Amino acid sequence: MNPQTRNLLIQRVIDSLGILAPGSIFERFGVVFIEYLRDVKLVQRGSSVGGSQSVGR
Repeated sequence: MNPQTRNLLIQRVIDSLGILAPGSIFERFGVVFIEYLRDVKLVQRGSSVGGSQSVGR
């Protein structure tokens, strides 16, 4: 996928779901939700879409 298109689509999802909770709360919710649905343990590293540092939890 074209990187610009990918970034645009990701931003649209973020904007649409942003009404549910502020960024950090929503990101944490997403991790817990995916871990529950897929029965996996996720480790967050790097930075969030908003540029905040993500550390392993």
